[in-house]
This record gives sequence, C-alpha cells and structure tokens, in this order.
Amino acid sequence: MSSKEAAAPDTAAAADLLLAASLPIKAPVPRPPPYAPGKGKGKGKGGKGVSKAWQMRRYINRYHPNTNAFTRPALRRLCRRGGVKRISHASYSDQARTVAYDHVRSLVKDAVTYADHAGRKTVMAMDVVMAVKRQGGGLWGFGY
Repeated sequence: MSSKEAAAPDTAAAADLLLAASLPIKAPVPRPPPYAPGKGKGKGKGGKGVSKAWQMRRYINRYHPNTNAFTRPALRRLCRRGGVKRISHASYSDQARTVAYDHVRSLVKDAVTYADHAGRKTVMAMDVVMAVKRQGGGLWGFGY
C-alpha cells in the first residue's frame, strides 16, 4: 500500500469536515406550546363548530313571533317595576304582549348591532344602554 492510497481517505475525510464546517448551521426554530394564548385549533373565532345536521339550519330564518313569551306574571313584574299598583284584566291582552315583545325585540336587535360593530359576539351592558338611548329612553346610573 503506497502513501498516496493511504492519504486519499484522510484527504476525503478532511474535505468532508471542511465542507461541513463551511455550511451555515441552522438553529432549531422554537415552537410555541400547543395551547399558547391566541393559538387555537385553527378554527378562528368560530368556536368549536357545529355538527353536520346544524350546518344548514343555522342560516334558516327562525323568526317565529311568540307573544306568549310574556306571561301574566312577567307582565305583572314589568308593571310593578314601572310603578303600577293595580292592573286591570285587559292589560294582559294579546295586544299588550305584542307591544312588549316588539319593544324587546327591537331593543335586542339594536344591542346586537352595537356588539357586532365593535367586533364582538358578546353583548355587553353598555350595548344595551346605548340601544335604550337610541330608542329615546335612558337608564340611570350608566352616565348616559
């Protein structure tokens, strides 16, 4: 075995080490923990989603006026809060229930509009206060 044959593998190994030393070393990229703040499961602001059965039902218009939502005791409590002492039987008619239902429905619609404009899905107390103010009323204790 000549010295040239023995030197060839050493030269190749030295060349590999020199090549490896000249390449840039890539540091590992740190990954955030799986449940870091602001890191969800990739579904955005939509929550956990819904089942297949509800995917088309969510877009159906579900407005079914239920005027019986305001029962006699509920109307009685509203009148008591307004300062009424004695209530006649005619005050519990369907017309009174419809008026109360329409007022609450428009109030909720305005409050949801305020929350939607602010980019929130949760209706806050100030959204309701501003909706009442928009409809011409006012609530004491909220500065508006």
